[in-house]
Amino acid sequence: MVLGMHPRHRRLAVINLIGGPAVLASYAHGIATHEDPGRLWGSVPEAVQGLYTANMFFAAAGYLVFTWVLWRHVDPARARTLGGREFGWFTRCYALLLTCSTLWMPLSLYALDDATPGVAAALWYVIWVDLGLVAAGSLGVLAGLARLEPRPRGCGLALAGAAFFCLQTVVLDFLIWPWFFAP
Repeated sequence: MVLGMHPRHRRLAVINLIGGPAVLASYAHGIATHEDPGRLWGSVPEAVQGLYTANMFFAAAGYLVFTWVLWRHVDPARARTLGGREFGWFTRCYALLLTCSTLWMPLSLYALDDATPGVAAALWYVIWVDLGLVAAGSLGVLAGLARLEPRPRGCGLALAGAAFFCLQTVVLDFLIWPWFFAP
């Protein structure tokens, strides 16, 4: 970590340095240890799968952009959002969305491969709630950026990035995917 960095920036960095690799590791482990991880698509139509794949790049780039803006261009001591909430709002949103993103693939693969039918049916609801929490964290970041005062340099770009991230986590992952996934 950089000496002299604001403690709230350090927290944001630590959450990302732990949570980001945890999400990626859960995905890599799931793909590497399961014979057919493509089953996670369920019955999502191929045309919609293409939308997912294309938007994943925009969502990932958007995540990097809004994270960079929050880390490099927002003064946590002065920042206020959503009715006076402090910078900690963002770290809580990140912690929620990264923790729950880490759980999605292991839960889904367990539901597909190892759970008894009754447990798998119950896990669908657990997975849906998990994705709802990812969506809530994502929307929290977007709303926080939209109401952030003072406006940081790059805020418009950060908002666009957060919008693509929310398209992925809210619309595609939380609202559409569960209806095509049947463990």
